[in-house]
Amino acid sequence: MGILEERYGVAVSGTYWDAGPFKLWAAQSPGVILFSPKQPMLAKSLTTGRYEAACSQYRVQADNTYKIVGGGAVFTVTTAIQFDQGQLETLKDQWRQLVAGSPDAPKDPVFVPLSTRKGTTQLALPVVAGVPSDLTKQANDAGSPGGTISYMVDLTAPGALEWGDAFRSGKSPVAQVMLQYEYLRYMPACSVDIKIDGKRVFNHFSAELKASYDGWLYGGSVDIQAQMESLYAEGAISMDFQGLDDLPPGMEKIKENVTQTVIDQGLKAMLNMLFQPKPDVKPAQAGNSGGLFGGANLALKWQHEEESIDLKMALKFGGFTWLTERADADLSMFAVLDDSYVTTVNTELQFPASVTVIGDPQVATTAVAWSSSEGQAPQSPVFGATGGTQSYIVTSREPDAVRINYQAKIDYSTPQWPIVTTSGSGSVKDGLGNILIKPSAWVGSTTIYLYVKDAVAKGIKLIDSQAGGEDYLVVNVTYTGPNVGPIKASTRLSLDTPVTFNYPTSPDGAPGKATFSCFGVIGGQFVHAPDAPIDLNESAVFVLVTDKSVQLVSANAVIGEADVVAQDLLARGDRVVVSGDAVTAETQRSTEKHKSTAAQPHVKGTLVGVEYDESGAALWIETNGSRKRVPLRTLDLASSFKEQEDVDVELDASGDADKIYVALPGGATR
Repeated sequence: MGILEERYGVAVSGTYWDAGPFKLWAAQSPGVILFSPKQPMLAKSLTTGRYEAACSQYRVQADNTYKIVGGGAVFTVTTAIQFDQGQLETLKDQWRQLVAGSPDAPKDPVFVPLSTRKGTTQLALPVVAGVPSDLTKQANDAGSPGGTISYMVDLTAPGALEWGDAFRSGKSPVAQVMLQYEYLRYMPACSVDIKIDGKRVFNHFSAELKASYDGWLYGGSVDIQAQMESLYAEGAISMDFQGLDDLPPGMEKIKENVTQTVIDQGLKAMLNMLFQPKPDVKPAQAGNSGGLFGGANLALKWQHEEESIDLKMALKFGGFTWLTERADADLSMFAVLDDSYVTTVNTELQFPASVTVIGDPQVATTAVAWSSSEGQAPQSPVFGATGGTQSYIVTSREPDAVRINYQAKIDYSTPQWPIVTTSGSGSVKDGLGNILIKPSAWVGSTTIYLYVKDAVAKGIKLIDSQAGGEDYLVVNVTYTGPNVGPIKASTRLSLDTPVTFNYPTSPDGAPGKATFSCFGVIGGQFVHAPDAPIDLNESAVFVLVTDKSVQLVSANAVIGEADVVAQDLLARGDRVVVSGDAVTAETQRSTEKHKSTAAQPHVKGTLVGVEYDESGAALWIETNGSRKRVPLRTLDLASSFKEQEDVDVELDASGDADKIYVALPGGATR
């Protein structure tokens, strides 16, 4: 993997195919199909071929018998494909047969992993069974799915009985891995206003969910998602769509798919507002290791109907947008385990110490030198790109006083990058018993987007980066850091594939410097933009193109105050709408002017947003529970207003804002 990485987004149609444990997506780029696993699965060790899972039961001698007093468990799941090259090619051939004949599938597709980011994970289990270790709580940021995620659980006595029995018999302990991430999708400009009838929602869930001993309504995330869909069908959750009617004729199927996607995203967003991680649930049958727990996963935030309230939410989409996807899984994946994964520890003075490396596809190897002051020989585990966990049993009379020393050397897969060294030393009491190494902590990234003014009207075609047409752009990046560089790279830039610029950072926080430049041919004329700086804290920078020139937009670039489009791109960051059609925008603007003039000479309410497009700017005003779009005469006016101001807008004959009154403290206006 190089310093620049193309990001393929799911097509606007949202077409996908069910391929067993995988989901195949039609990509915005021609000839490409994206794939992603539906759920994580247990990871396998590359060296031993065994699953990365272990359970320890701590046994002591008391009253002339042996007694389980607690334990611990560790397991690693992965969202990567655990096949060698031959198996992967066989799988891709099966996928080609699956999509063959589909009107939305290319004839000979190239399969590429789905672009994802911001993965978050959580292990949910009843408190009576145990609690996730501090290491697991720290590692809840899964980064970019495609690597490994490790979980450690400190088990109580009943929990150690249940988990040990589950490992030996292939059963599932009552617990759930909840995984959520964002994926890149191309969407038409649209929005949705969501309303929830609080009382109807509460009454529905009170009839469908389980109730804990202390009054919480709870259930599994998959079942709750199904109930949310039922509430939408019944009208307890309503959605008002804007923008989808502007799609051209003949796109009814795409409109239907986009509508379903917007509904799905809305329900996921409302789920997070209504539910929280499960409460403690009392055991139903103490002393029985077979399903003894209540099994709550998520709990409704309202315990009584009087607490329920009506809720509202607004979501906007457009261009390349990051949408939310869930890949929750119960622990039925433990069905492949057996007794060899369970260890019974016959002393109170033995404890597991571990080294966990979070997987990252940009890493070649992570070599760790680990040692303890007593109770275990020095170890030198080596981890690949998928990371993993290595555990060691340490014996000591005073476990908290054992000192742990480690040094890790991270070798990234990009040849020009330096080897990063990180180390630590301290006692188990200080938290060094379980070590977490996250190679992605020393990798920065900035996405470079292409934004074209009046692409349709000016005849600019920068869609397929491999087409080699008359119009093309090449972006160059240069990075220099502490003891690094300069590292240089270049690639073609197009609307359908934003480029991610990856670079190494220093563990001691020493800053690096980065620049980008651009050149190409637009409308038969050579265009060039000289080096511009990139602030390494920026998540996005832009190449802004017209039919005559190219401009680089970043936080440290010199941009005039009157350049409203560039200022707005910086303000929106990686949530920007990366493409647009001036004809469509102008048509929508004219339609809205007509509606405003005919029915609303004044618009009063609260300013909730300012919109920019190729045809100008507009205010979004919330009034009487709905939102109205009011066009402005010039772009310059937009910078004069702040969100959440109370405004009174007087419209002119064409529907544009003629006079705008803003409420000031004390009742005055300006």
